[in-house]
Amino acid sequence: MANEFDVENPDKEELKRIYNDRNRYNWTFDLLDGYKDSEDLYRMQAILNIIEEHKPFTVLDNGCGAAVISRAIAHQGIKVVGFDLSEELLKKIQPTENLVLVTGDADKLPFEKSTFDCIICSEVLEHIIDYKPAIKEMVRVLNEDGIVIITVPNLFCYDSVEGNFGIISKPITAVNLFLKLIGRRPVYQYGHNMHFHKMFPWQWRRVFESHGLKVEKEQAVFISPYIPNKLKVIERLFYSIPGMFRFKAWFDEQLCRIWPFKYLGQNHLFICRKK
Repeated sequence: MANEFDVENPDKEELKRIYNDRNRYNWTFDLLDGYKDSEDLYRMQAILNIIEEHKPFTVLDNGCGAAVISRAIAHQGIKVVGFDLSEELLKKIQPTENLVLVTGDADKLPFEKSTFDCIICSEVLEHIIDYKPAIKEMVRVLNEDGIVIITVPNLFCYDSVEGNFGIISKPITAVNLFLKLIGRRPVYQYGHNMHFHKMFPWQWRRVFESHGLKVEKEQAVFISPYIPNKLKVIERLFYSIPGMFRFKAWFDEQLCRIWPFKYLGQNHLFICRKK
């Protein structure tokens, strides 16, 4: 069943079974040809911009999923290790000259101390039952001068898959309740039941800084309402207009200078270093 667990409180072994099953982990297997959602494309570009600025020699994409970001970085000639729990998913990806794919658990990374100049952990920590050892492992394998780029869903967003306020999603919930009463299927379900942790940006910051990282910079990612899947085609058409993504990046940057917009992205991005 897409986007939700079909067992209550799954343990680590059950998670491995879920993430290796295309029918239960279908949305990530569907990304093998690349991102299609505007938010995902925007988030990837934000990460690639940071990579271009810092110019690391070695990158670990921790929880790489379909390795969309890993492949984009490897295409630039940078050595990348795409690391993920799902062995079946990584089997579908063709390694290249600069891309190595490794499977395993994020709380026990199979790499030596101080191996990577940069670690990316994008939309991953919320899926891990206990994120503390995973963060400590990233600190261990990071070079002394390296950076960690983390993105997480933002509970403070005015409306998103995790949005606490639900300006758009709450009315849709009311519509779905009516449809349920008359025996019809819901038009869209908000929420993401495969996320163990749902926090505000300042709560995530405290987590990182309590487990060996120092937040150097943070920013909102994609200050836009979350669009239901059935309406995504409209959003994609809008952002297919030449220059629209670049304009949005500029516009969001201006908004982020104003409180509370700097916390209102669908996701939140942190650039961290070792303490």
